[in-house]
Amino acid sequence: MGVHLDKALRAGDYLQIASFRWSVDGHGPGEGYARIERVEHIPSADGLLNPEADGLLTMMARGQTTAAVFCQGMPGPLLLRCGGHRVADAIHAQRLAWDETNPTWPPGEPLWFRDTTEPADAHHSRTEAAGPEPLPAPLGA
Repeated sequence: MGVHLDKALRAGDYLQIASFRWSVDGHGPGEGYARIERVEHIPSADGLLNPEADGLLTMMARGQTTAAVFCQGMPGPLLLRCGGHRVADAIHAQRLAWDETNPTWPPGEPLWFRDTTEPADAHHSRTEAAGPEPLPAPLGA
């Protein structure tokens, strides 16, 4: 598991969207992670915030770029707070292949938010390409 800034997330990353289940056999690699298929950067969070809110986190968000990520299987975008977010370092190869061929948010659709941009290149804080390493298929699969 790695951590990347909201502005460094790219299509192909697997974002942690749920906590792990507690079970006898634990959780599988990649469980609780969803593949990011699109990212839009909203230049200012002001349009998404309550104008009368004055909490510390709200004040910190004003004027900041907000990342909207569109994850596979999710009915709409996730608006991420500024800061670090957990991403999977490795996912089973079969899942990677299935996820890539069965998108929920295909590329080429119009942008959802006004004045947004889609990041085209790697963020300066990342030294590796977006996306996890493939793991071998689980036993019995």
